[in-house]
Order: sequence, then C-alpha cells, then structure tokens
Amino acid sequence: MPQINGFDLHNWNKTLAQLLGWTNIEEMGGALLGLPPPGKPHSRGQAMVPDWANSWEHCGKLMSEYKVIPKEFTIVGFGSSQPTDPLVLQERFATKFRIEVIRLVVNILRTQQTPL
Repeated sequence: MPQINGFDLHNWNKTLAQLLGWTNIEEMGGALLGLPPPGKPHSRGQAMVPDWANSWEHCGKLMSEYKVIPKEFTIVGFGSSQPTDPLVLQERFATKFRIEVIRLVVNILRTQQTPL
C-alpha cells in the first residue's frame, strides 16, 4: 500500500471512517470494509469504506460537506527519488492533495469531539 510520510493510505481512510462513526473496519482484498454509521446503506452488516485517499468522487464530497480546500502543502514524503514523469508527478500531487483534505477533516472532527 502506498505511503505518504510513512502513513499508509488505508490508515488515513480508516482514521476518518472511525471518526465518522464506522465500526468493525477490516481490510479485505485491498479495500476496507466495515459497519457504516446508523442510517447508511449496508449489506449483512458491512459496506465498503469510501476510499477518500484515492477517489476524487469521495474526496470531493468531503470537501463539499466540510468546506475544506487545502491552501498550502508540498509533495514531499514520496521516498528518496522524485520522479520526472509528468503523469507520475500529477498523480502524486493529486494523492497528496486528497490526503491533505482528509487531514483537515480529521482535525475538524477531532476538534468537535474535544470537550470545552
């Protein structure tokens, strides 16, 4: 599984899913499955956790719902060698952008959980 700054992309998705109320999350065949929050569709008590780290469809919904747009970030943490292929750079930038969206939403949700 690709890592960003040593943090597995599944861990980003799992952390966010848990904060959103998902439970019993397990990895199966490269995807995360779990029990979604009450009121969300599932089959036999499980559903696929959205892949916010790799999907613009899911990440875009997060951006819209939580009104977050990363303003500044760098594309570091992809290993010791930086690729020169523009398509590889573009995908790494996109992945880093989606991870930053997740990070911002995780911070929002953790702040909401902190008692004042």
